[in-house]
Amino acid sequence: MVSTEYLKQRGHIWYVRVQIPPHLWKAAGGRREYVKTLKTGDLAEANKRKHPIVAAFKQQIAALEKPQAARAALSDLYDKAIAWRDAMERHKGVVLYEEADGEPYFITDEYLSQISEEAKEFIEQYGEKAANAFYKIAKGEGTLLNAQVDNWLIEQAGLITAQTIAHHRTAVNAFLTWAGDDTLIEEVSRKKAGEFVSHLLSHASGLGRRTAGRYVSSLSSFWNWLEARGLAQANPWLRHGVNKKPKRGVEKKRSQWTDDALVKVLTGTYTSRYSEVFHDLVKLALVTGARLDELCALKVGDVQKREDGWWITIREGKSEAAVRDVPLHDSAVHIITRRLKHSKTYIFEGLLPGGPDHKRSWHVSKAFGRYTKSLELGEKRQTFHDLRATFIEVLEGAEVPESTVKLIVGHARQSMTYGNYSKGKRVDLREAIKKLRYSSVLMKLISTDDTSDDRTSGGRRQAGTATTAKKRRGS
Repeated sequence: MVSTEYLKQRGHIWYVRVQIPPHLWKAAGGRREYVKTLKTGDLAEANKRKHPIVAAFKQQIAALEKPQAARAALSDLYDKAIAWRDAMERHKGVVLYEEADGEPYFITDEYLSQISEEAKEFIEQYGEKAANAFYKIAKGEGTLLNAQVDNWLIEQAGLITAQTIAHHRTAVNAFLTWAGDDTLIEEVSRKKAGEFVSHLLSHASGLGRRTAGRYVSSLSSFWNWLEARGLAQANPWLRHGVNKKPKRGVEKKRSQWTDDALVKVLTGTYTSRYSEVFHDLVKLALVTGARLDELCALKVGDVQKREDGWWITIREGKSEAAVRDVPLHDSAVHIITRRLKHSKTYIFEGLLPGGPDHKRSWHVSKAFGRYTKSLELGEKRQTFHDLRATFIEVLEGAEVPESTVKLIVGHARQSMTYGNYSKGKRVDLREAIKKLRYSSVLMKLISTDDTSDDRTSGGRRQAGTATTAKKRRGS
């Protein structure tokens, strides 16, 4: 029998998975396992490919296993270096005594002598690199990179999401694991940064190119902050080409849902808790272009009936442009009116917040991924966010102006004319939404109330389309 040790299957593709011991989760930036795709659906081939990646992951875990006592000792060492540095700064220019020839002997000269002696003693106990870092910090010629991470992230609180902060910390921890906790800011040259980028892109890192690019982006943001605080002279993380797109023409990955896949999503069933929620959310996304977070956060007061029909108000989003009013297509009005009858606070009541930012969409997003996997859509399977791309493409096909589409989906209009002088207040968004047309089968499904006993042939009882997912604990 072929082994599945260190392997997990997602859809039809095998992945390497190596668990991180619980006591190292914090050191790993909150991660509980290392995962990397093997890009094969063949189990025998996956077993051949997994070994170097498993070895690389185990090496990363071994690096995290650095004894806590040693970490504490190094922390004390650098605290002592900082104390010397502060003393050097306080007594700069103060003369201790004059030599016989009249030359002044400064207090800082005596300090430097003692610092040098201590650094020599530390070589045997902590190693040459740590002793050298101590010496440079004490002289005021070096700043410990590790000591600035918390300061940076504390200042980012409120400006970026908690999830992004966690991503930043994971990236910096990965660099420090590779370079060493005793790395000084001044030691990180462009060459050293390039070596780390090469490591990220290598097979040994266990990371995909997209994740590697995110790490480099986080480190670049960190260095921008260090520059602004006068702690770094230049940003060595720029222009490494990790996210550079190829110039050659290649087939783009499909980013829109097909009608066939959407029909399966809207006629399939999952758990009693989520089936109706999924159908309603997908339908609303298809007629509004709203993000999953935005839909899950809708409150009763965010839905209003005006003279021309129903509207929803998005009060918070990823940018200033995300705050907007969106006219609701007539085909989906039944969802809002039905949910308003039973909602006290939110349109989608009962969703439990989760994740670093306590988003109401957190568990829904995870469950939606499991749901679409259960439908076995293959290459037709996309993410919930790709419904925005589908909505935008349909409006483009209906010849709705791009500037108008941006107002509906919450994208910034950056031109001088429409981004500065006009805010789109006079644009008839209702007329734009009326032009929305999917296939007749899809429009029928969107218009169908799944909770009604009088379901048409386009409802969930349509033969051959209903799929029941296995019950999962906690879903």
